[in-house]
Amino acid sequence: MRLLTEGFETVGHPLLWSVSGSPGVSYNTSNPRINGTALQGTPVYRLQNNVEFFARFAYIITSGFNASIAAVRFTVRDANNLTVLRIGWAYQPTPGPLAAYFLGATQPQVSNSLLFFPQGWSVFEVHFRYTTQALPDNFELRRNGVTIMTHDGATQPVNGAPSLGTLEFGGTGAFNMLDDIAINDTTGTVDNSWCGDGHVVAVRPNGNGDASQMMGSDSNTVNNFELVREAGTPNRTNFVESDVSGQRDLYAATDITIKASDVIRRVQMWADARKQQAVNSPLHLGIKSGGGEHWSADTELQLDWAGYVGTDHRVNPATGNPWMQAEINALQIGVRIP
Repeated sequence: MRLLTEGFETVGHPLLWSVSGSPGVSYNTSNPRINGTALQGTPVYRLQNNVEFFARFAYIITSGFNASIAAVRFTVRDANNLTVLRIGWAYQPTPGPLAAYFLGATQPQVSNSLLFFPQGWSVFEVHFRYTTQALPDNFELRRNGVTIMTHDGATQPVNGAPSLGTLEFGGTGAFNMLDDIAINDTTGTVDNSWCGDGHVVAVRPNGNGDASQMMGSDSNTVNNFELVREAGTPNRTNFVESDVSGQRDLYAATDITIKASDVIRRVQMWADARKQQAVNSPLHLGIKSGGGEHWSADTELQLDWAGYVGTDHRVNPATGNPWMQAEINALQIGVRIP
Protein backbone atom coordinates (compact mmCIF):
# COMPACT_ATOMS: atom_id res chain seq x y z
CA MET A 1 0.00 0.00 0.00
CA ARG A 2 1.05 3.59 -0.43
CA LEU A 3 2.53 4.89 2.81
CA LEU A 4 3.40 8.40 1.67
CA THR A 5 3.03 10.71 -1.30
CA GLU A 6 4.79 14.03 -0.77
CA GLY A 7 5.73 16.88 -3.11
CA PHE A 8 6.36 19.57 -0.45
CA GLU A 9 3.55 21.64 -1.88
CA THR A 10 2.11 22.19 1.61
CA VAL A 11 5.05 24.28 2.68
CA GLY A 12 5.77 25.77 6.07
CA HIS A 13 5.91 22.48 7.92
CA PRO A 14 7.24 19.08 6.87
CA LEU A 15 4.05 17.10 6.33
CA LEU A 16 4.21 13.89 8.38
CA TRP A 17 8.00 14.25 8.78
CA SER A 18 10.48 14.61 11.54
CA VAL A 19 13.65 16.38 10.50
CA SER A 20 17.34 16.22 11.31
CA GLY A 21 20.73 17.12 9.96
CA SER A 22 22.34 20.27 8.68
CA PRO A 23 21.45 22.68 7.11
CA GLY A 24 18.05 21.63 8.40
CA VAL A 25 14.95 21.93 6.27
CA SER A 26 13.86 24.78 4.05
CA TYR A 27 11.41 25.11 1.19
CA ASN A 28 12.48 26.36 -2.20
CA THR A 29 10.15 27.64 -4.92
CA SER A 30 12.88 28.75 -7.35
CA ASN A 31 13.93 25.34 -8.67
CA PRO A 32 11.22 22.72 -8.15
CA ARG A 33 11.20 19.64 -10.30
CA ILE A 34 8.00 20.54 -12.14
CA ASN A 35 5.89 23.04 -10.22
CA GLY A 36 5.41 24.59 -6.82
CA THR A 37 8.01 23.68 -4.22
CA ALA A 38 11.00 21.47 -3.48
CA LEU A 39 12.71 20.82 -0.17
CA GLN A 40 16.31 21.38 0.85
CA GLY A 41 17.63 19.50 3.86
CA THR A 42 17.25 16.12 5.53
CA PRO A 43 13.68 14.95 6.07
CA VAL A 44 13.14 11.69 7.95
CA TYR A 45 10.17 9.37 7.47
CA ARG A 46 9.28 7.00 10.31
CA LEU A 47 8.26 3.49 9.31
CA GLN A 48 6.12 1.29 11.54
CA ASN A 49 6.70 -2.46 11.65
CA ASN A 50 7.89 -2.58 8.04
CA VAL A 51 10.49 -5.06 6.82
CA GLU A 52 10.36 -4.20 3.11
CA PHE A 53 9.65 -1.03 1.16
CA PHE A 54 9.92 0.70 -2.20
CA ALA A 55 10.81 4.40 -2.21
CA ARG A 56 11.10 7.02 -4.94
CA PHE A 57 12.69 10.43 -4.60
CA ALA A 58 13.67 13.10 -7.09
CA TYR A 59 17.07 14.58 -6.24
CA ILE A 60 19.24 17.39 -7.55
CA ILE A 61 22.65 18.70 -6.54
CA THR A 62 22.69 22.47 -6.74
CA SER A 63 25.64 24.79 -7.24
CA GLY A 64 28.21 25.18 -4.48
CA PHE A 65 28.15 21.59 -3.29
CA ASN A 66 31.46 20.30 -1.97
CA ALA A 67 31.77 16.96 -0.20
CA SER A 68 33.75 13.75 -0.25
CA ILE A 69 32.71 10.51 -1.91
CA ALA A 70 31.47 9.31 1.48
CA ALA A 71 28.74 11.96 1.59
CA VAL A 72 25.49 10.20 2.51
CA ARG A 73 22.43 10.77 0.37
CA PHE A 74 19.96 8.13 1.61
CA THR A 75 19.94 6.19 4.88
CA VAL A 76 17.83 3.35 6.30
CA ARG A 77 17.88 2.59 10.02
CA ASP A 78 16.25 -0.27 11.85
CA ALA A 79 14.06 -0.01 14.94
CA ASN A 80 17.20 0.02 17.13
CA ASN A 81 18.57 2.97 15.12
CA LEU A 82 21.32 0.85 13.56
CA THR A 83 22.24 2.02 10.06
CA VAL A 84 21.47 -0.93 7.80
CA LEU A 85 21.81 0.89 4.46
CA ARG A 86 23.40 4.09 3.30
CA ILE A 87 23.90 5.33 -0.24
CA GLY A 88 26.49 7.98 -1.03
CA TRP A 89 27.80 9.93 -3.96
CA ALA A 90 29.46 13.28 -4.65
CA TYR A 91 31.09 15.29 -7.43
CA GLN A 92 33.65 17.57 -5.75
CA PRO A 93 36.52 17.76 -5.17
CA THR A 94 36.92 14.48 -7.09
CA PRO A 95 33.96 12.91 -8.88
CA GLY A 96 33.10 9.55 -7.41
CA PRO A 97 30.69 6.75 -8.22
CA LEU A 98 27.53 5.83 -6.38
CA ALA A 99 28.18 3.41 -3.52
CA ALA A 100 26.03 1.40 -1.09
CA TYR A 101 27.03 0.30 2.41
CA PHE A 102 25.21 -2.29 4.52
CA LEU A 103 25.06 -3.02 8.26
CA GLY A 104 27.37 -0.20 9.30
CA ALA A 105 30.19 -1.13 6.91
CA THR A 106 32.86 1.50 6.30
CA GLN A 107 33.64 0.21 2.80
CA PRO A 108 31.03 -0.03 0.05
CA GLN A 109 29.77 -3.52 -0.72
CA VAL A 110 28.19 -2.36 -4.00
CA SER A 111 29.14 0.50 -6.28
CA ASN A 112 28.46 1.80 -9.76
CA SER A 113 30.84 3.55 -12.10
CA LEU A 114 28.21 6.17 -12.88
CA LEU A 115 29.50 9.57 -11.76
CA PHE A 116 26.87 11.86 -10.35
CA PHE A 117 27.18 15.47 -11.53
CA PRO A 118 24.87 18.45 -11.01
CA GLN A 119 23.10 17.82 -14.30
CA GLY A 120 19.51 18.41 -13.29
CA TRP A 121 16.91 16.34 -11.52
CA SER A 122 17.33 12.57 -11.23
CA VAL A 123 14.70 10.12 -10.04
CA PHE A 124 16.05 7.44 -7.70
CA GLU A 125 14.04 4.36 -6.77
CA VAL A 126 15.06 2.08 -3.91
CA HIS A 127 13.83 -1.40 -3.05
CA PHE A 128 15.03 -2.73 0.31
CA ARG A 129 14.26 -6.00 2.09
CA TYR A 130 15.28 -6.30 5.75
CA THR A 131 16.33 -9.92 6.25
CA THR A 132 19.10 -12.12 7.65
CA GLN A 133 18.89 -14.29 4.53
CA ALA A 134 20.92 -13.87 1.36
CA LEU A 135 18.18 -13.49 -1.24
CA PRO A 136 18.20 -12.12 -4.80
CA ASP A 137 17.67 -8.38 -4.88
CA ASN A 138 17.47 -7.63 -1.17
CA PHE A 139 18.54 -4.19 -2.37
CA GLU A 140 17.92 -2.59 -5.76
CA LEU A 141 18.65 0.96 -6.88
CA ARG A 142 17.30 2.56 -10.04
CA ARG A 143 18.16 5.91 -11.55
CA ASN A 144 15.70 7.36 -14.06
CA GLY A 145 14.10 3.95 -14.46
CA VAL A 146 17.32 2.00 -15.08
CA THR A 147 18.66 -0.50 -12.52
CA ILE A 148 22.19 0.53 -11.59
CA MET A 149 22.86 -1.45 -8.41
CA THR A 150 21.71 -4.68 -6.68
CA HIS A 151 22.75 -6.60 -3.57
CA ASP A 152 21.85 -10.18 -2.57
CA GLY A 153 23.49 -10.32 0.86
CA ALA A 154 21.88 -10.16 4.28
CA THR A 155 20.61 -6.73 5.32
CA GLN A 156 19.54 -7.53 8.90
CA PRO A 157 21.97 -8.36 11.68
CA VAL A 158 21.51 -11.68 13.45
CA ASN A 159 19.39 -11.01 16.54
CA GLY A 160 18.84 -7.48 15.27
CA ALA A 161 15.73 -5.33 15.60
CA PRO A 162 12.57 -7.00 14.26
CA SER A 163 11.70 -4.22 11.85
CA LEU A 164 12.86 -1.04 10.17
CA GLY A 165 12.74 2.36 11.84
CA THR A 166 13.40 5.34 9.57
CA LEU A 167 14.21 6.44 6.04
CA GLU A 168 16.36 9.56 5.80
CA PHE A 169 16.40 11.47 2.53
CA GLY A 170 18.97 14.05 1.47
CA GLY A 171 21.73 13.18 3.87
CA THR A 172 24.83 15.09 4.93
CA GLY A 173 26.03 18.15 3.09
CA ALA A 174 24.15 21.19 1.84
CA PHE A 175 23.07 22.08 -1.68
CA ASN A 176 20.79 19.16 -2.39
CA MET A 177 17.07 19.41 -3.07
CA LEU A 178 14.30 16.82 -2.98
CA ASP A 179 10.90 16.55 -4.60
CA ASP A 180 8.13 14.06 -5.41
CA ILE A 181 8.79 11.41 -2.76
CA ALA A 182 6.69 8.25 -2.59
CA ILE A 183 6.92 5.19 -0.33
CA ASN A 184 5.14 1.82 -0.78
CA ASP A 185 5.21 -1.30 1.33
CA THR A 186 4.40 -4.78 -0.03
CA THR A 187 0.88 -5.17 1.34
CA GLY A 188 -2.42 -4.98 -0.53
CA THR A 189 -3.21 -5.40 -4.21
CA VAL A 190 -2.07 -1.95 -5.41
CA ASP A 191 0.95 0.23 -4.64
CA ASN A 192 2.82 -2.84 -3.39
CA SER A 193 5.90 -2.63 -5.58
CA TRP A 194 7.90 0.05 -7.42
CA CYS A 195 6.34 3.49 -7.06
CA GLY A 196 7.23 4.58 -10.60
CA ASP A 197 7.78 8.14 -11.66
CA GLY A 198 5.28 10.79 -10.66
CA HIS A 199 4.63 14.39 -9.69
CA VAL A 200 2.62 16.00 -6.94
CA VAL A 201 0.51 18.97 -8.06
CA ALA A 202 -1.17 21.16 -5.45
CA VAL A 203 -4.49 22.89 -5.93
CA ARG A 204 -5.42 25.53 -3.37
CA PRO A 205 -8.68 27.21 -2.39
CA ASN A 206 -9.45 30.11 -4.70
CA GLY A 207 -13.12 30.81 -4.09
CA ASN A 208 -16.22 30.05 -2.06
CA GLY A 209 -17.77 26.60 -2.30
CA ASP A 210 -21.23 25.39 -1.33
CA ALA A 211 -20.75 25.81 2.44
CA SER A 212 -19.19 28.51 4.61
CA GLN A 213 -20.17 27.70 8.19
CA MET A 214 -16.97 27.91 10.19
CA MET A 215 -15.90 31.09 11.94
CA GLY A 216 -12.94 32.80 10.38
CA SER A 217 -10.13 34.45 12.29
CA ASP A 218 -11.55 37.67 10.85
CA SER A 219 -14.67 37.07 13.02
CA ASN A 220 -17.08 36.22 10.21
CA THR A 221 -17.98 33.37 7.86
CA VAL A 222 -17.54 35.37 4.67
CA ASN A 223 -14.93 34.41 2.04
CA ASN A 224 -13.31 31.85 4.33
CA PHE A 225 -11.24 30.55 1.43
CA GLU A 226 -9.03 33.63 1.77
CA LEU A 227 -7.92 32.41 5.21
CA VAL A 228 -6.75 28.94 4.17
CA ARG A 229 -5.21 29.25 0.74
CA GLU A 230 -1.76 30.68 1.36
CA ALA A 231 1.32 29.25 -0.31
CA GLY A 232 4.69 29.57 1.32
CA THR A 233 5.03 29.50 5.08
CA PRO A 234 1.48 29.29 6.50
CA ASN A 235 0.23 32.43 8.17
CA ARG A 236 -1.19 30.79 11.26
CA THR A 237 -2.91 33.96 12.37
CA ASN A 238 -5.34 33.25 9.51
CA PHE A 239 -7.60 30.22 10.01
CA VAL A 240 -11.15 28.92 10.28
CA GLU A 241 -12.46 27.18 13.39
CA SER A 242 -15.52 25.49 14.88
CA ASP A 243 -16.53 23.18 17.71
CA VAL A 244 -20.06 22.60 16.39
CA SER A 245 -20.75 19.10 15.11
CA GLY A 246 -21.70 19.05 11.44
CA GLN A 247 -20.38 22.48 10.55
CA ARG A 248 -18.27 22.49 7.39
CA ASP A 249 -16.51 24.69 4.88
CA LEU A 250 -16.17 23.90 1.19
CA TYR A 251 -13.95 25.82 -1.19
CA ALA A 252 -13.49 26.07 -4.92
CA ALA A 253 -9.94 25.21 -5.98
CA THR A 254 -7.41 26.20 -8.62
CA ASP A 255 -7.47 24.40 -11.97
CA ILE A 256 -4.78 22.10 -13.28
CA THR A 257 -3.51 21.60 -16.80
CA ILE A 258 -1.99 18.23 -17.68
CA LYS A 259 -0.73 16.60 -20.84
CA ALA A 260 -2.94 14.16 -22.72
CA SER A 261 -0.55 11.35 -21.78
CA ASP A 262 -0.63 12.14 -18.04
CA VAL A 263 -2.59 9.87 -15.69
CA ILE A 264 -4.03 11.10 -12.38
CA ARG A 265 -3.29 8.31 -9.91
CA ARG A 266 -4.77 9.72 -6.68
CA VAL A 267 -6.40 12.74 -5.10
CA GLN A 268 -5.79 13.60 -1.44
CA MET A 269 -7.05 16.44 0.71
CA TRP A 270 -4.29 17.97 2.88
CA ALA A 271 -4.76 20.44 5.72
CA ASP A 272 -2.72 22.28 8.32
CA ALA A 273 -4.62 22.12 11.60
CA ARG A 274 -4.53 21.88 15.40
CA LYS A 275 -6.90 21.67 18.36
CA GLN A 276 -7.12 24.39 21.01
CA GLN A 277 -7.83 22.23 24.07
CA ALA A 278 -6.46 18.96 25.38
CA VAL A 279 -9.64 17.02 24.58
CA ASN A 280 -10.59 14.76 21.70
CA SER A 281 -11.04 17.02 18.68
CA PRO A 282 -11.41 15.08 15.43
CA LEU A 283 -11.70 16.65 12.00
CA HIS A 284 -12.94 15.37 8.66
CA LEU A 285 -11.07 16.24 5.45
CA GLY A 286 -13.11 15.99 2.28
CA ILE A 287 -13.92 16.67 -1.31
CA LYS A 288 -17.12 17.32 -3.25
CA SER A 289 -17.32 15.73 -6.69
CA GLY A 290 -20.30 15.10 -8.93
CA GLY A 291 -22.70 16.58 -6.41
CA GLY A 292 -21.67 14.27 -3.57
CA GLU A 293 -19.51 14.99 -0.53
CA HIS A 294 -16.87 12.44 0.47
CA TRP A 295 -15.32 12.81 3.92
CA SER A 296 -12.44 11.06 5.61
CA ALA A 297 -12.71 9.08 8.81
CA ASP A 298 -12.09 10.98 12.04
CA THR A 299 -8.67 12.62 12.04
CA GLU A 300 -7.59 13.29 15.61
CA LEU A 301 -5.80 16.62 15.93
CA GLN A 302 -2.84 17.52 18.13
CA LEU A 303 -2.30 20.68 20.17
CA ASP A 304 0.53 21.80 17.87
CA TRP A 305 0.04 22.70 14.23
CA ALA A 306 0.67 19.72 11.96
CA GLY A 307 -0.15 18.47 8.50
CA TYR A 308 -2.94 15.93 7.97
CA VAL A 309 -3.96 13.86 4.95
CA GLY A 310 -7.47 12.69 4.16
CA THR A 311 -8.70 9.72 2.15
CA ASP A 312 -6.54 8.52 -0.73
CA HIS A 313 -8.99 8.65 -3.65
CA ARG A 314 -7.42 6.50 -6.37
CA VAL A 315 -10.56 6.92 -8.50
CA ASN A 316 -13.29 9.53 -8.50
CA PRO A 317 -15.68 8.37 -5.74
CA ALA A 318 -18.58 9.94 -7.64
CA THR A 319 -18.08 7.73 -10.69
CA GLY A 320 -15.78 4.88 -9.66
CA ASN A 321 -13.68 5.68 -12.73
CA PRO A 322 -10.19 7.15 -13.11
CA TRP A 323 -9.90 10.88 -12.54
CA MET A 324 -10.17 13.28 -15.46
CA GLN A 325 -8.73 16.78 -15.61
CA ALA A 326 -12.20 18.35 -15.85
CA GLU A 327 -13.28 16.53 -12.68
CA ILE A 328 -10.29 17.87 -10.77
CA ASN A 329 -11.07 21.37 -11.97
CA ALA A 330 -14.68 21.01 -10.78
CA LEU A 331 -13.71 19.76 -7.31
CA GLN A 332 -14.55 21.47 -4.07
CA ILE A 333 -12.34 20.77 -1.06
CA GLY A 334 -12.96 21.40 2.61
CA VAL A 335 -13.13 20.45 6.28
CA ARG A 336 -15.96 19.38 8.58
CA ILE A 337 -16.51 18.89 12.32
CA PRO A 338 -17.77 15.30 12.91
